[in-house]
Amino acid sequence: SDIGINQVTLSKGSSVLIDNLSTSGVTAYSDFTATKKATLTFGASYSLDVARLTNSNSLNYKAWIDFNVDGDFNDAGEEIMSTGMISGLTATATFTVPNKSASFEGNTRLRVASSYGNFSNVPCGVNTVGEYEDYGITLANDGAAPVITLVGKDTLYVERTGTASGCWAEDAKATYSASDPTEG
Repeated sequence: SDIGINQVTLSKGSSVLIDNLSTSGVTAYSDFTATKKATLTFGASYSLDVARLTNSNSLNYKAWIDFNVDGDFNDAGEEIMSTGMISGLTATATFTVPNKSASFEGNTRLRVASSYGNFSNVPCGVNTVGEYEDYGITLANDGAAPVITLVGKDTLYVERTGTASGCWAEDAKATYSASDPTEG
């Protein structure tokens, strides 16, 4: 039970999205995806805290989010926590959800794992000593409109008989720019 997970807290700033207390040493896998859920938005930063009640032995924590919703945690950027061997009670990691161009909207999961000392800790498989917990995650657009910025002067004079291609043509990033914090 010492090489376990007793509390998982997922937060964005001071807002706690998931705070789950659990027992360790009872089961090797606990599925909280139906009861403990959070919505994360593209491009936003979050904090993950994982804790245990005792620290008689060293352990290592890892956590993953399946950002591209393909059913595995093996893709680049999906590992959001890797503590290495620690002897403390709590581990903290911060991560940023990839922009929408590098992930998908929809339901997925957060997987948290513990393993003894510096033993292997993989997202799918069996840890000789330790446990896994899964949490429900929804990846979503924040719904905020992009910021559009005019580059250059706000007034342009064009001859009445002139053509846009002849004297001026709208060109992204030369006459305007647009930026969305969650979609790029």
